[in-house]
Amino acid sequence: MLSLKNVVVHYGGVQALKGVSMESAGGTITTLIGANGAGKSTTLRAISGLTPLSDGEIWFRNQRIDGLDPEEVVDLGIGHVPEGKKLFLEMSVQDNLLTGAYLRRDKRAVDRDIEKVCNYFPVLERAYSRPAAQMSGGEQQMLAIARGLMNDPQMLLLDEPSLGLSPLLTREVGSIVRRIAEEGMTILLIEQNASLALRLAKKCYVLETGRVVLEGESEKLRNNRHVKAAYLGIDPEIEDRASVDDSAEEAGKEKAKTQEAGSITYENDLKKIKTAPRRRLPPDAPPVLGELDAARGSGDDRAWLWNGGDPDPASLRPKEWEIPASNPYEYSLGRGSALPDETPAVIKKIFRPRQG
Repeated sequence: MLSLKNVVVHYGGVQALKGVSMESAGGTITTLIGANGAGKSTTLRAISGLTPLSDGEIWFRNQRIDGLDPEEVVDLGIGHVPEGKKLFLEMSVQDNLLTGAYLRRDKRAVDRDIEKVCNYFPVLERAYSRPAAQMSGGEQQMLAIARGLMNDPQMLLLDEPSLGLSPLLTREVGSIVRRIAEEGMTILLIEQNASLALRLAKKCYVLETGRVVLEGESEKLRNNRHVKAAYLGIDPEIEDRASVDDSAEEAGKEKAKTQEAGSITYENDLKKIKTAPRRRLPPDAPPVLGELDAARGSGDDRAWLWNGGDPDPASLRPKEWEIPASNPYEYSLGRGSALPDETPAVIKKIFRPRQG
């Protein structure tokens, strides 16, 4: 819907924009983030015709608009909510809203839109006849956004809508901006709260000293190391260390949980078995080694992990155990001995009846 191509803007001898190119798709929120003085507000002023271009082109709905007067840009369907609200403070809320609809001639449609913006911002209806000067800063910001909508624009330029607002009002304004976009409005958003902007917008451009240095899907840029460090207040190195520490802590907790529950993971394609509480064998019974990695108690007190049931100690006399020389992981049972039926197959696998 909106396209900037190599836009250059000067303020006297100072070059504010140095070849800015960007796109804003219809029905979506696009955001510009950057430090103070990066050229964000100048970009919006250039689109609105408030600041002339030194070079480049601006296109809106397949029509070139750079060089047009601001009122012509408004008439084409672009609304601009400037930084600092710029309200008529001595005028009532109603009159401020009507100034936004100055170019419109359909009174019935204007009345419907007043009702619509009051639905977005209920405080405006309650303060309808009061001077804007008697409103709080947050309420004035809501009035400024509502006034920008009163021209029934196809695209809305929002310059720092949360500036100076409390965290609670910032969330409220952000929610309303998202709602307006979901109803079909195209929005180009400048927002000093980069975290909020990246949550709201589909696409993001990072502007630094008049140049676009990064662009892409907002979700991806939220994970960009430069964006994290410069605009989200996150030190990537500290975050990386914290991530490693968290992973180690989680691994430790999981290991402790596994040991406490008597569970064990069988390697080499053996089935993972969640076992019942440990059953003890006599101290001189050989431990299960290798793949089973059976948990052991202190000293010679060896622990056995069973899937269920309690083996009959008489059927597993310790003196009748032997380890075949051919396979250190295979154990023999004494003649006439048997493992309980409920013994897991993976445990049965390493035992065989004694021969001879």
